[in-house]
Amino acid sequence: MGIFDKFKIGFKKSASAFTSGLRDIIVKKEIDDKTLDQIEEYLIQSDVGLVAAEEIKKIIAQEKIDPKKDIMHEVNLILRNYIVTLMKPLENENFFNKKEKLNAVLVSGVNGVGKTTTIGKVGKILKSNGNKVMFSACDTFRAAAIEQLESWANKIDVQITKSTQGSDPASVAYKAIEEALKNDFNHVLIDTAGRLQNKKNLMEEYKKIAHVTKKIDPDAPHDVILVLDATSGQNVISQVEEFNKIIPLTGLIMTKLDGTAKGGILLAVAKKYKLPIIALGLGEKEDDLQIFDAEKFADLLSDAMSQGDAGVKREATREMASLYVADQKGPGWKGPVWVDNLQNIVLWGEIDGKFGVDKNGGPKKGMEINKITEGVWNLLVALREVEDECED
Repeated sequence: MGIFDKFKIGFKKSASAFTSGLRDIIVKKEIDDKTLDQIEEYLIQSDVGLVAAEEIKKIIAQEKIDPKKDIMHEVNLILRNYIVTLMKPLENENFFNKKEKLNAVLVSGVNGVGKTTTIGKVGKILKSNGNKVMFSACDTFRAAAIEQLESWANKIDVQITKSTQGSDPASVAYKAIEEALKNDFNHVLIDTAGRLQNKKNLMEEYKKIAHVTKKIDPDAPHDVILVLDATSGQNVISQVEEFNKIIPLTGLIMTKLDGTAKGGILLAVAKKYKLPIIALGLGEKEDDLQIFDAEKFADLLSDAMSQGDAGVKREATREMASLYVADQKGPGWKGPVWVDNLQNIVLWGEIDGKFGVDKNGGPKKGMEINKITEGVWNLLVALREVEDECED
């Protein structure tokens, strides 16, 4: 299973929440003015933004969808095409390509968005593309920040330049770029302390880091990436606004799309700022970062919209069951029937009327546990949690 397949499973919660509301609204065989207003209102509530919501509403109205057609499917296509048209120009896969000259990347964001973890994941992708990568631990404020970045450096086997907690972050960045230039590194990823955009002194420190790097390379930093948390909703807009004023941004990474119904905020940001979108992320694992692809992003929403909540849940649990059994073909393996059985346990709480889960999450009385490996049972517990998340 590729990175995008994993991403697709994780993003279903956000995509389902975003699109199920539209499915509830579009219940008539034709779209009247009242339905159009409801669609616009729902899109705004989903953080798509006023401008994008109004444009989507206008396009739907102009299409004059034939009542004989599947209305939900037609609206789905309109939304998908809108997303692709808006966001395709914002793709920047070249960011991860091997660079001939050093590319110093300043990574910023408010507290808690996952900058350090994101740097680790970006570093892994860069290295896999043949880049020589260095981390620069310039978050000398947060306790254990240096250790966290060092852990990522060790995990993916890249070099790190660091100092001690409380030291001058600008000097750490300078040292990193100096060393990278001497030793033919392709990328330096500069981790910075989380800072609220309205804290003037911290923002000045952030500006100083960029200024000091120019002393050794006039073009540095070559990229300025802002990491955003999708669960922050409309607060994301003010973050982009303020950080972009201090140092012009060259790209965005949005994290935590698996934990929110507010994935629409990415459309609002794209519409207002038209900044390149580098990647999207979910989870803490190394592979839980997806290079941004507008068509794939639009397809995620399209899949959820065409299926509805129940379909999303069934597909998500089946994909996870398939992934498990593909890796765990042990005693008792019975091919596709196991996938069906695993899926049914999650969805309906039983298999063939014999197997099931009681109200406390354990096996039902009389369940023939010997027919399922211990590993499969552990998976069932995990899948039940996935089902609960889908229903939240």
